[in-house]
Amino acid sequence: MFLVHKTREKSSEQIPEEPTPPHFRAYSAEDPYHMIPQHIIEPDEDELTEDPDTGKKYARNELIVVIDKQSSSEMIDQAASDLSADIIASHYETNRYQFRFDHDMSKQELEKAADKLKSNYSYITDAYLHYV
Repeated sequence: MFLVHKTREKSSEQIPEEPTPPHFRAYSAEDPYHMIPQHIIEPDEDELTEDPDTGKKYARNELIVVIDKQSSSEMIDQAASDLSADIIASHYETNRYQFRFDHDMSKQELEKAADKLKSNYSYITDAYLHYV
């Protein structure tokens, strides 16, 4: 499901612009019709690796990030940008975002990135590997 934020216009009455919640936004201002999917995307099989400790598979280039409900889209964008990650999906009801890196990372590197998010950004309530 994709959600598109539409602006209402009235002939002589000006409607104040409301802040766009994070779940109503495009990947970028340059491409406003390329919307973020409103569900967490299952990684492709070739993007998965097995955790030797648990035997479970996880995406070796993704994190799931949980934010505080009052966070703005600019705040989550800043966190992703600081890690050089892209936001590829979100789940509004649970305030989860799917961050993807452009390169594979070890389990330790992903855990370190998750820890950095949790310690550096008060509005990030959790961050963890994307297990499937």
